[in-house]
Amino acid sequence: MTTKIDRSSTAADKANTRPTPPPETDWMAGKVGAFLHYWPKIAGRESLKFDVEQLKRDLVSAGVDYFFLTLGQNRGTYIAPNATYERLTGHKPGEATAACNGRDIPREVIEALRGTGIRFCLYLPCRGPAAVPDDYKALGYLPPPNGTGDCTDTPEGLANWCEVIGEWSERYGRDVNAWWFDGAGGVGFGGDDETLAIRAAARRGNPEAVCAFAKKVVDYDHGFRWVLGMDRKEGRELDTLFTDYNCRGEAHHDVWAGCDFTAGEATNPMRLPCDGREVLGRQWFTLTYMGAMWGWTDCRHTDNVWSDWLKRVLPLGASVCFDVGFVHDAGTMSPEQVAQLGRVIALARGTADAGTKASHEREMRVIDALSDVEHAYGIGCEHPIVPEGRETAQDEIAASLAEHNAVFVNEGEKPVICRNGIEFKPGQVFLADQDTKFAPVQGGRLSVKLADGMMFEGGTWTNTDFDLSGCRHFIFRRVWLGEGCTVNADGATGCVIEYLESGPPTPRQHFEVRDA
Repeated sequence: MTTKIDRSSTAADKANTRPTPPPETDWMAGKVGAFLHYWPKIAGRESLKFDVEQLKRDLVSAGVDYFFLTLGQNRGTYIAPNATYERLTGHKPGEATAACNGRDIPREVIEALRGTGIRFCLYLPCRGPAAVPDDYKALGYLPPPNGTGDCTDTPEGLANWCEVIGEWSERYGRDVNAWWFDGAGGVGFGGDDETLAIRAAARRGNPEAVCAFAKKVVDYDHGFRWVLGMDRKEGRELDTLFTDYNCRGEAHHDVWAGCDFTAGEATNPMRLPCDGREVLGRQWFTLTYMGAMWGWTDCRHTDNVWSDWLKRVLPLGASVCFDVGFVHDAGTMSPEQVAQLGRVIALARGTADAGTKASHEREMRVIDALSDVEHAYGIGCEHPIVPEGRETAQDEIAASLAEHNAVFVNEGEKPVICRNGIEFKPGQVFLADQDTKFAPVQGGRLSVKLADGMMFEGGTWTNTDFDLSGCRHFIFRRVWLGEGCTVNADGATGCVIEYLESGPPTPRQHFEVRDA
């Protein structure tokens, strides 16, 4: 007797069926990548050096699965030839790549990585060089309406830029596995038409290449804040994107048109929700930076912060990409970050050596004791305070600590003058950028008292006495000590102490872990 199997689906079954990411993104699931912001004349430097062989050794030693490289950004200088760009803008052959001696760096990297198993990917803005008016006007874009920022999108500009992208795509063919486009939905007509047209151009050379577009949303964690509905109404602050709402504050059109994976730029990716590799039919992906900011060469977290998070999200199918800083004088990625990335990936995959494992276990005993930190880090530091010289800055810091048990003080033009000492409560979090300066009133001294189970990171301080004495299970790190600073750590146990006595991004550090 043959049993007939009913394969029909009920309406309820279909409603509960979760969409799946495009199959072209299967290679990203559970993988870790590296991202390098490199283009000629970055930050006023000529950037003539680029050591491809060292890059290969670094990527292989770190154990990454894929690698993103910037073709260029907004300065009109690119690291690969493009005859279409030169023809449309009137440049002489090779002029647009003259800053890197006319090299075809993507091709060099592709050949170097061949056989390593590391997939090659490219980054590019969604429009022509906003910092070069002659070039973007020649391409058909209009000046920005307020005189600064991205140029204004037009159908002509988009069509020409797609031809430029198409030449690069055909040049590298199936050797490019993914494209990450920045600045989608800016000023102009933009929207879905822009991203779909760029996607088609990027896939000319490889129809299976996957794409993502960073939308113009108001913070670095935009990709997931929008998609997961955490703050949908914040889209109303935009000029041209996400302005068509229904009564629930949701966009009528597909905000992720053209995306195969999410292009979120995460300042604090540890707080992004992840319950699988799928986000509204796209591959869960986030890009974050290892240093204090994009392109910096220091290490902003200890190994355990990254590895503990990777252990949680990679088995779910998430894809995580780390921005690694570039040392322009040497032509290589940051050695400190490459080494840390290798340790972090090994710890997450269970392949770390004995010494790395032992150090990790010591640090985890401290982290496990900070029971309130993770919650406060994700809630209270979401919207940074930018002092800008306001006399109320200390009051705002105190208010954020009282309300959220955490505060993130972002860079301001003038120092934060603290009239009183700062005394923390157990479990609180204090974060500050390196360039955020703190000082006492003129002629005075500032006292900062830590507490048990708290995290204190960052800022540049002068004439300040830090009292860590007698505290248990805390983190005190990435603190730049200027003139007249002292640190008292007598009797501190179960802690991580790491402070810096100078201001460059990669100074010599004092690091210490003590068992309770």
